[in-house]
Amino acid sequence: MVDFVSKVCGPLSGTVRVPSDKSISHRALLFASIAEGESILHKVLMGEDNKATMTAMQSMGVTIESIDAETLRVQGVGLFGLQQPDDPLNLGNSRTGIRLLAGLLNAQPFESRMVGDASLMQRPMGRIVKPLRMMGARIGMSLENTPPLHILPSDGLKGIRYEMPV
Repeated sequence: MVDFVSKVCGPLSGTVRVPSDKSISHRALLFASIAEGESILHKVLMGEDNKATMTAMQSMGVTIESIDAETLRVQGVGLFGLQQPDDPLNLGNSRTGIRLLAGLLNAQPFESRMVGDASLMQRPMGRIVKPLRMMGARIGMSLENTPPLHILPSDGLKGIRYEMPV
């Protein structure tokens, strides 16, 4: 394995055009939410899963505006600008949303809970909880290793070496 280290040399600016994709839309929405400033996301797939992720980000203080059916304006709040949600974040049936947010929320200075619909509440979460705990995350789940996920502020996450059991 080769390590690559880059020194910070200034802000990154540019345009990346990719085909519409549910998984990429999730990630673009999360990255735009924790970026500083405005992002315009084009060709966003707005199915129920991505709407649930969008609603979760809005409940943590991110301003998201629909420009048209496939375009969003996201006013990012920065990595540590998210606000504690008043209620548990309901990810509906979004497996991608709950898994990605579990990692993001562990770096936040507030407590949060994530729930979903009946199907999501039966999905195993041990695969993501185990490595997050190894990194120093304080995250709980049901005795059946399923949501709800309960996330407490950590004392900082650290890098680990982890081999995924696929």
